Amino acid sequence: PAALDEVVIPVRYANRLSDEDWRAFDFIERWRRRQGILPDYESQTIEAAPAEGRLARWLKVKRGHPLLVETNLVRLAGGQVVARFVSYYPYEHFQFKSVDRALGVPGRAAGGKMIFSKAGN
Repeated sequence: PAALDEVVIPVRYANRLSDEDWRAFDFIERWRRRQGILPDYESQTIEAAPAEGRLARWLKVKRGHPLLVETNLVRLAGGQVVARFVSYYPYEHFQFKSVDRALGVPGRAAGGKMIFSKAGN
């Protein structure tokens, strides 16, 4: 397996979901529509952790194998967490890239491109 995902959503925010919804690739959009919620923002944390216990078994890696752990918290406008998504990746199956157009930076005004990219194994 390339990854393992855990999803935690309080029942009051998931009581209209079907089994088909849980399996859908476009889960977030289906979830929003079925539950009638409007998430305000999502925070993300990516950290390294060793594979332990069930994670090592499920991902078929040795105990202590480096994993990257991505945790996403979906919040309503008042800051209430309505969902937590955690993905565990063996380091060799994970790559992070981002593009940031740095507006207002002098090089940008002169026509230069300000693109930042981060990549990892």
